Amino acid sequence: MKKKGFTLAELLITMGIIGIVAAILAPSLGNLKPDSDKAKVLKVYNTISKINEEMLNDPSLYASDGNCEGFECTDVPDNPEFHNVHIYTSRGKYKCLLIKHLDLAEDITDEELGNSWFGDTEITTRDGINMTINTINTTNNSEGTMITIDTDSSANSKNCFYNSSTCPKPDRFRLFVENDGSVVANDPLTKAYINNPKKMNDKKADYDTAKSDTTTNWFEKKPDRPIVLY
Repeated sequence: MKKKGFTLAELLITMGIIGIVAAILAPSLGNLKPDSDKAKVLKVYNTISKINEEMLNDPSLYASDGNCEGFECTDVPDNPEFHNVHIYTSRGKYKCLLIKHLDLAEDITDEELGNSWFGDTEITTRDGINMTINTINTTNNSEGTMITIDTDSSANSKNCFYNSSTCPKPDRFRLFVENDGSVVANDPLTKAYINNPKKMNDKKADYDTAKSDTTTNWFEKKPDRPIVLY
């Protein structure tokens, strides 16, 4: 009986067809994978937005007395949990309270907060998100809190923010919290993520939006403040 099989030419043609189909489908398949950086940024954004709302509505933490409003009020909170006068009467009060409300991988003591209220405080949440939090003065002499999200803490990480020329694929993202509790993006890609929260695998669209963003001063010209349901 004569054996049947594929010739070398037929195998090469078949492999060629498979290669062409794979090349066509590769971009589409890649878009099916959720953007892990975007997921982390949106989780931090929503978590901090909820914490801010809770704190501003808690008169034991923040209450307007006619002389101040929102997070600019620096009176010592009535809540016994926050009776360390040193860290809650300064301009770093909000920063210290925020850290206390976050679900940290390791607890941070009042002493540690007191030693860092005026500088950078690096923390890691229980779900593995790395952040640096700092209270700063902006170029228009207002005050707020900068939150840097580091999505890659490995030794080979780029450690850069989005820039279409020098850092088109960043691993750091910035949010800024104003005294009224608003959480806004502080770089083009973070803004693109916040404005497109429901499409977690739309990386190309997010990067195209960031590339077309012409904002030059992120403090003078404030980005949009959409409400994100995620």
